[in-house]
Amino acid sequence: MHRQVSRLCWLITVITIFLGVSCGTSTPVEITRRVDESMIVSVSTGDPTSWPNQPISTLAPNPTMMPTLTVAFELLPTTGPNPTSMATSTAGSDSSSIEGELTNYEISYESTSTPIPNPTSTVASDSFVITESSIIEGWLTYQSAFYNYEISYPQDAKLRRYGVSGFPTEEQPENMTFEQYLTQLRQTYPEDICITISYKHGTVSIMAPPENGGKYGDCVGYGVGAYDLIEQTENIIVDGVDYLAEGFEIREQNEAATWHGEILSFRLNDGTLINLSGTIDNSASYDEYMNTREVLLQIIMSYHKN
Repeated sequence: MHRQVSRLCWLITVITIFLGVSCGTSTPVEITRRVDESMIVSVSTGDPTSWPNQPISTLAPNPTMMPTLTVAFELLPTTGPNPTSMATSTAGSDSSSIEGELTNYEISYESTSTPIPNPTSTVASDSFVITESSIIEGWLTYQSAFYNYEISYPQDAKLRRYGVSGFPTEEQPENMTFEQYLTQLRQTYPEDICITISYKHGTVSIMAPPENGGKYGDCVGYGVGAYDLIEQTENIIVDGVDYLAEGFEIREQNEAATWHGEILSFRLNDGTLINLSGTIDNSASYDEYMNTREVLLQIIMSYHKN
């Protein structure tokens, strides 16, 4: 482990400043960031199956996912980068890089955390297109590349997109922190797991199927406060299929049971969840909402899977 120490004494003395390595000893160094791709590790001690001979960066596809690896080593450079750049790069500095390949590292090591595997999924395509609607004149059409659907809406409506907001705690892998797993999910799913289209006194929301990211998203919630809820159903045709939407009328808790709003929900055959919600306040009448409702239903019925 310590052959050629005399030849490397001057080099290790310089490295001591950055890594705490003293000449003739093997001091553990914690590497907590991605190492330059030109650094190759050749394992000569320990279990060779734990850390195979490959660029360290392939073991950590995202810098935030880098496991802590404690190593004690001798540096045997073959291409002559200067000692300062080697030391700072090995320590994970963002400001320096190793220009030449470094080989013949003799490493005794122990992993202080389980190596994190490469994610099997690829980074999600978050591309989308907004064009003039070919269905309703004067409207716009939103096209989702990832979920492969389109939906039309009035130009004066407001469309918002929502990506990954969290995940079930029991789903978190044992070898990943909360932040690491959340980052992986956000690399896997796009920013339109849910979209909402708000128009005047109502909103339509489209939520992806649970198994395709829907369980990680969160559309705007619907708090109804102190009201009476009366069950209601309605048939709505989407993409040529007749669906039964279920929900509630929202009525004031007064003698007249004044109508206040409604919520309707149904799932498409592929698991996509569609919601319609609307309320009225002192600035709008029931008749005005019913006009809005007709537009909301048109938005829903314009949904089309490509």
